[in-house]
Amino acid sequence: RAQGEDDWNIYWALPQSVKAKIFNPDTGHRLGEMQILNHFPNHDELTKKDLMVKNIKRYRRDLERDGNPLAEKDDQGRYIHMDIIPYNTDYVTFPGDYNIFVEEFRRNPNTMWIMKPSSKAQG
Repeated sequence: RAQGEDDWNIYWALPQSVKAKIFNPDTGHRLGEMQILNHFPNHDELTKKDLMVKNIKRYRRDLERDGNPLAEKDDQGRYIHMDIIPYNTDYVTFPGDYNIFVEEFRRNPNTMWIMKPSSKAQG
């Protein structure tokens, strides 16, 4: 049984509530060691595939720029350690990858493409 406002372990909330109430800098509230949430600010950067791919690509570029061994590639140009998503044309997002898509579409006109609108790509 909860004794006070901060006496909880699991807080189930909508993403907006977490951002506005829990992680709002004005409240000064911080989670306790045993407190967990079902959402965290900007969670869609990891949970939406298009944003996750964008962040992984950015991470790969940062690794390459820094000369990190994790950015090492094989003879075909594929990442050895970071090969967790297709590197270029297998997964495109709009509008940033539009030119890649057009080029690939022209090169392979009989290829089937699956297009999903942003924020509705949960499957």
